[in-house]
Amino acid sequence: MYKLDFSGQGKKCLQLLDREIGQRIFDKLKWLIENVGSVEHLQLKGKYSGLYKLRVGAYRVIYEIDHERKTITIHNEVDGFVKTIYYYFVDAFLNEQEETKG
Repeated sequence: MYKLDFSGQGKKCLQLLDREIGQRIFDKLKWLIENVGSVEHLQLKGKYSGLYKLRVGAYRVIYEIDHERKTITIHNEVDGFVKTIYYYFVDAFLNEQEETKG
């Protein structure tokens, strides 16, 4: 199974989100790592080539995939995007990943 990694100040952004929105994003990220091989990833273009976007309502989660490390990195700040990356329950999600390994 793939694991999530976060760049930037993701945890700080999380605390600014409404709990319901955060839960929706959390659920979508969980779904993404469970289905990474069967999802049609929407690739960004131009200088953002190599990054993908995941739509969660009005929000976009920008991420990259490292198949060798089995890691999906969620990017917090990507120039030119408004409301790009928002994620919630990072600690809970990472703890859940650790528990499933163990």
